[in-house]
Amino acid sequence: MISIYLYVVMNLITTIAALSALADATRLRLLAVLGEGSLAVSELVTCLELSQPRVSHHLAILLRCGLVRVRREGVRAYYARESRGEPVRLADAAIARLDDPTVRADRLRAARLLADRKAERRGFFATLARTWPENLAAWIDLDAYRTTVAALVPPGGTMADLGCGSGWLLPTLSAIASRVIGVDHSPEILDQARQRARDAGIPGCEFRLGELEHLPLREREVDAVFIGLVLHSVPDPQAALEEAARVCETGGTLTVIEPLAHHNEHARDELGGLWMGFSESEMAQWVASSGFTMLSAETRTPPAGLGLIAVQARRD
Repeated sequence: MISIYLYVVMNLITTIAALSALADATRLRLLAVLGEGSLAVSELVTCLELSQPRVSHHLAILLRCGLVRVRREGVRAYYARESRGEPVRLADAAIARLDDPTVRADRLRAARLLADRKAERRGFFATLARTWPENLAAWIDLDAYRTTVAALVPPGGTMADLGCGSGWLLPTLSAIASRVIGVDHSPEILDQARQRARDAGIPGCEFRLGELEHLPLREREVDAVFIGLVLHSVPDPQAALEEAARVCETGGTLTVIEPLAHHNEHARDELGGLWMGFSESEMAQWVASSGFTMLSAETRTPPAGLGLIAVQARRD
């Protein structure tokens, strides 16, 4: 009985704190802008046209109330809207009622900023596409990586290779799956992947243009999803995994191999990462929240370079 009382009281305290936070117009503006995507403090300053101390002050309040979360990557910190809980439901209701020209202008600046960020990243990967394996080899043991892929990816069926790049892993994946659908966000990079498949005489390959957060695939179109050394460069890994779940057949498999959480900012920048790898607990939470059941998670730490985390899951 006491535990139920305490639960009710704590929920009430949380709700009151959230309502108090949502009573401020600046904090509502921040939440509305963060609905566009994860942003750093400097980017929020640009979007809202407010001073950095003022933005940081209001972010701290939203953080304490459970309305936003922060992820720190070296010297960088990105803020995002929380997605669950009673405070979030209250915030969603408040933001849905907003019809203010200031908020619309904030959101427009945020959308433009995120579009510029995306275009910059596309240019980065397009420039490095042809030498991408060599870039990876400076930080990742590629022989061990290919061995891990071959051991984890199930044979047969149709596989989606999300973030396929120039197709440097096609020989490995096509030897496992009956059909491979490669997805990437750059037309130029996909042209290189098609050429690589033709040159190597690899049959059963198809290539589609799209983002990992908005896949050009039908619901349950594939039997398996492979994401290799890509998720760390995606702004919203959770959204990418939710899309992977949407396109994966019930009972199908998800294989994710990514850099293990690290503190090497130079490696992150060289590999075009937004995130400095992932921990096992982070991956487990995202996988479960996306509609998969975790089957296995292995971490491998080499003597030099970056470690890897390899996850295998089944679509519920």
